[in-house]
Amino acid sequence: MLLSATTEAEAEWRILALRVDFPRENPDELTTTGIGAFDLRSAVEAAGDYALPYDLPPHDRAYFERHLTALARYYEVVSAGRVAISAEVFPRVAQQAYTLPQSMLHYGNGRTTEEIGAKWIELVRAALHAAQADPDGPRLDEFNSFLVFHAGVGYETGVLNDIRSVFLSERDFADFNGGPLTVGGVEIEQAWILPESPSLNGRAGLNGLLAKFFGHQLGLPGLSNFAAGLPALGGWSLMDVGANASGYVRTDSLARVTGFAPPHPMAWSKMQLEWIEPVVVRRDTVLSLLATDRNGDLPKAVRIPIDAREYFLLENRQQRGQRGVGEDEDENKVWIDSDQITIEESVWTAIDEYDAFVPGSGVLIWHVDEGVIARAADPNAANNQLHWKGIALEEADGYRDIGDPRRAWELQVDGWPDDPFFVGGQTLFGPATRPDSRSNREWETGIEIEVLSAPGDTMQVAIRFARARPDWPRDLSSDGRLQAADLDGDGIEELLFEAEGGVGYATGDGVAAWQVPEARLLAAGDGDGDGRPEVFLRRDAEVSAWDVGADQPLWRLALDEVPLDARFSTGAEAELLLAGAGQIYVVDAISGELEEQRPPMVPSAVGDLDGDGQVEPIFATVGGQVEIGSQVVELGDSLAAPPVLGDLDGDGLLEVVLLARGGAVHALRTDGLGQADFPTALPRFAEVGDLVFEPVLCDVDADGKQEIFVAGHSGIFGVDDDGRLLPGFPLLMAAPPTGSPVIVDLDGDGRLALAALDSTAVYAWDLQRVAAQYTGGPAHWPQAGADAAGSRTALVAGRPVVRPEAALLSRVYCYPNPVGPNEEAHLRFALSAAGRIELEVFDALGGRVGKLRRDGLEAGEREITWSVTDYDSGLYLCRLIAHGDDGRRGEAVVKMAVSQ
Repeated sequence: MLLSATTEAEAEWRILALRVDFPRENPDELTTTGIGAFDLRSAVEAAGDYALPYDLPPHDRAYFERHLTALARYYEVVSAGRVAISAEVFPRVAQQAYTLPQSMLHYGNGRTTEEIGAKWIELVRAALHAAQADPDGPRLDEFNSFLVFHAGVGYETGVLNDIRSVFLSERDFADFNGGPLTVGGVEIEQAWILPESPSLNGRAGLNGLLAKFFGHQLGLPGLSNFAAGLPALGGWSLMDVGANASGYVRTDSLARVTGFAPPHPMAWSKMQLEWIEPVVVRRDTVLSLLATDRNGDLPKAVRIPIDAREYFLLENRQQRGQRGVGEDEDENKVWIDSDQITIEESVWTAIDEYDAFVPGSGVLIWHVDEGVIARAADPNAANNQLHWKGIALEEADGYRDIGDPRRAWELQVDGWPDDPFFVGGQTLFGPATRPDSRSNREWETGIEIEVLSAPGDTMQVAIRFARARPDWPRDLSSDGRLQAADLDGDGIEELLFEAEGGVGYATGDGVAAWQVPEARLLAAGDGDGDGRPEVFLRRDAEVSAWDVGADQPLWRLALDEVPLDARFSTGAEAELLLAGAGQIYVVDAISGELEEQRPPMVPSAVGDLDGDGQVEPIFATVGGQVEIGSQVVELGDSLAAPPVLGDLDGDGLLEVVLLARGGAVHALRTDGLGQADFPTALPRFAEVGDLVFEPVLCDVDADGKQEIFVAGHSGIFGVDDDGRLLPGFPLLMAAPPTGSPVIVDLDGDGRLALAALDSTAVYAWDLQRVAAQYTGGPAHWPQAGADAAGSRTALVAGRPVVRPEAALLSRVYCYPNPVGPNEEAHLRFALSAAGRIELEVFDALGGRVGKLRRDGLEAGEREITWSVTDYDSGLYLCRLIAHGDDGRRGEAVVKMAVSQ
């Protein structure tokens, strides 16, 4: 159960605390601590066994009441009054306990996970039944938290068969009990078990354990590396080892204590409980960060999105204890005065500063990966991978000491004063520092964080984004398309977007005020010839035309159905073509009159494929069938978006680029053959997800070849003509993109920007800030639909196709080479005339191992494919013979390696 943020205590908890002991051990069981009974000696009697006068016996009802009072005070402080706790301890008789039917050994000697869990449930059940049998016992329905204190110490600080302390969640009850535990008509689905004390000498207190386990009750997961039994976040986190924070109390001398001063929950935990709301920073800024344990209006947490899964989280932590005493004292000892503690009958019931013993002071930079957290098999397993945690601290000193098994016996393993960033220590965190600001998948983020203050209650932080345009991205709640058009006729394009429940636009300076609410974008085009395009919108089945900035539309038209797509056309007349489910509506773009309805025969893309000055259509189906002129190609993939056209290899001819839903990028030549090195797939570890929006094409590095840009789950990915990721890509976004990106010059300075939308913002990256070589070139398909009109036309002419006199057979090569396991061999070749081919394959000894023939081949680049499943690993010769219909003959021999 998570708590809602409020300044009043609306989360009220009633804790039922049951004290249970066990049949007395006679003789004493050496693998458990004690003899099964609470230590009820007087403080005077026990004083000789206690090094410090804390948590002294008698451990009776009043002792536990004081500890629960301390717990209530702790959560009242750290939650800023949002959590109120009251508790009752049973039995009511001061020095009595409910004696369970089995020995301490019985409940503590489980070995497998299942056995240990079953014994926990058995203990809780026996405790509740004993309380129900008490005539003066509790009414279970009056409580919403169930705690069992048992005699003795816990396994964590005890011996082999002591009972493990635990918070039993709903999942635990399901796993170990088959569901909730029903007692007295009340369903119990959560409970916790703690010892009477974690130590027998007064050096370790129960306060930290209570605070941590009640954190579980509130819904917080454990944040340690439980797989390795090591810290993951260190003493900075209550839900890791912070509950066992160690320091010194100064009286006549310094006395070391552990677990008496639990720290504030870390910022991430407070966010989960909705106690604090982080400030989200997306663009360059300087701000002040308030310490987590101080009250004020300044932010206590800053969230810097990396992508849809990851973010950096900043918080200001201050070590409130004092460091060093005199020349003879260790300057690293952190201590508090005894007058800073409220002690009632040896129990610490309050402390002035709960962050007294955190490892240091300064700004902490947490790296949070919600993908790792979501994938964890158990909520408490998010940090079980040492090198890829759900939450990790970017340790300012450049070492990953926390949780490092090589440092398990060193102080740094729990956190160190050099972990935070501050003036006087490390101040800068960015692309070139150690640690650096890359994502967990090693993507560049361009994020730079500089701490400008020495440790203090308020610390200034500068946050910079090296790859974005200045003052971008702009906050915007988007849910749809992004297009570019010169809306005001000044020669510079603006961005049209679907966001905030309507349609609006942005200039290079930011988001404009004009918006048409409850509308969706169809197209934009200059129908009246005034040099400024009209914007065509729809509201359900109503279509309208608008001048940008106007309060009312130029016209409205009601259709019989909601249009699925639109294209603005300027032929003999300016027309708006609206695609319905079974027909095309042709609308006069100036008057808004419906002129006619046509059958739906609209090409998927159009371009000059052969350099004759005329455009040719491309048709593609969702099932992966692509029609290019007279060629029909079956991709064998389900298409997610329409095809686009551009010259990928700089040969002057257009290629057809298509995205498959599963993540593959296909590229076809205009003769129907696959482009070399395609299809390609974006890296599997990138978790790109389905590619559902059409790609855009632009020659960003001015090498004469169009690069491909696609919207994936984490942001915008760039691919070159060899199918490889472009340097500096992907461009990461805080949420999955809601449409295709746009290549645009937003301020007319000749520098290209790449713009994109997600559900949180509209982004614009300066491509030369992404990589200096991205100086920019022509864009053959710069946005969805090729342009805001939705023409789906590549406005670039392919070079005329001239076929010189050439050998009948040329450009013969095999790929992949070597051919690996579960791969087929491909032999590509060019024919200068129609004909047939014969292929013979020989092994290293000259034996023929394969033969095939293809008839009726047209001139052009061709390819044959065959299986090598039966081939042994080794070197082979492929002899290809061509017989032309014009009587010519050609022959070539190429080598092929097979590696099985």
